[in-house]
Amino acid sequence: MIARGIFLMVLSQGVFLLAGFTLNFGLARFLGPGKFGYYGWVMSILLVVEVFVITGIPELIQKFGGANPKAMRSLKQKTFKWQFLYSSIAAGLFILLSPIITEFFHKNELTTVLRIAGFDIIFYGLFRYYVGIQNGLHQFEKYSILGFVYSISKLIFIFILVSTKLSLLGAIIGNTMASITGLGVALVITKYPKDTSPLQKISYFSFILPNILYFVSLSALLYIDLWFVSYYWDPKIIGYYVSATALGKLPYFFSIAVSAALLPSISLALRQKDNDRVQMLVQQFSRYFLIFVFLVVLILGTSANSIIRLAFGYKYIPASKILPVVSFGLSMISVFCIFNTILIAKNFMKQVLLITIGIVLVDILFCRLLVPEYGMLGAGVSITVAAVIGISVSGRLIFLNGGYLVPKISFLRISGWALLLYLPFYYFQGNILWDLLKSFLLAICYLGLLWLTKEFTASDFQIIKDIFIHSDSAKKVD
Repeated sequence: MIARGIFLMVLSQGVFLLAGFTLNFGLARFLGPGKFGYYGWVMSILLVVEVFVITGIPELIQKFGGANPKAMRSLKQKTFKWQFLYSSIAAGLFILLSPIITEFFHKNELTTVLRIAGFDIIFYGLFRYYVGIQNGLHQFEKYSILGFVYSISKLIFIFILVSTKLSLLGAIIGNTMASITGLGVALVITKYPKDTSPLQKISYFSFILPNILYFVSLSALLYIDLWFVSYYWDPKIIGYYVSATALGKLPYFFSIAVSAALLPSISLALRQKDNDRVQMLVQQFSRYFLIFVFLVVLILGTSANSIIRLAFGYKYIPASKILPVVSFGLSMISVFCIFNTILIAKNFMKQVLLITIGIVLVDILFCRLLVPEYGMLGAGVSITVAAVIGISVSGRLIFLNGGYLVPKISFLRISGWALLLYLPFYYFQGNILWDLLKSFLLAICYLGLLWLTKEFTASDFQIIKDIFIHSDSAKKVD
């Protein structure tokens, strides 16, 4: 069931987020703004490079394996050796080029740290390969287990090593140890169907290359603003910006879970030529996700000062000034990702790639113009402008090809009530306890207004209920 599948994936992503936030909160307090900024910079470089090995073949596994799960064993036999070789080459190049990267960003003291971080590329690339197999097999429980194992082990290893004299280096080593642990569990629990089907003829290269380029571009889009801040400003400013983006990426991480479930499900529906089901999936989950995004932006924007103090401590208060802008911009990136997933499932990979590269160039242009002068605020505005342009173009492409996203009246209700509530709640700021209570009241008011205007109805509650109790009626919305 797609509903149950998305629930399990969102639950797994929730654990990932909780572990990630706990890790960021702890490291921010332990390392201080300067070293925490360095940690964020090292991880941003590593994560973008890792996108080269966790997309491409793993995404091919999810798309084509998801459309024909019985062919998964054959697909694995054909692709695993290439995944291993590709990951090893990427890691070798990263380690070799680390001095050049640190020299460019004027951070030569981090060369050794960056080199050690590069070893994670091999293990994380293979781990995500097996995660892709679980998703392609529609084994959402195993997908979730792997997410739990990776998240918790990463948290444990990093905190243990950081508490020693290794400090920043310990955090990087702990990250690699988590990938090794996740890979070990994946090797144990992966099972393939006994019945096998022949592989359909696939142009692997034509799918993998644009897929990799797309996800690398998308990943770069998430960090270009940080790289410009790192280049022009001192380590403390980098730390402030890393703390703001860590909170602002909440909707984006949940969009990964939704996209992971939607891609194979939409691909299967398209293969079966069930256009009505495709349309239902697109509209239903786009609407739910949009409600979630606006709610998160509301809470982060109206209680920024207290949220930063509670999460990172008083040393990071400067980050609260740009949290509303950054959270909105990154939330729009998450909507852009959902739109792109729909287009990819409909075989518009090349168009999605061109759109993403285009908004990356827009982001670079605005960052170059604004970050040297306005710092963190300029970076937040840049990512917001790029995201809004991306949403407009991708949404238009979906519409022109017979797809309908959230109905106009639904969008007006969801965004309109959010805007109406933002201003009064923003100006009633107080201490941490008050702002926590205010955030709860804000959520109740927002969802209540959506309920009163029939944007959120009893049928929506029934869908959520079906997800939890596994009733047969859930199949009606699957």
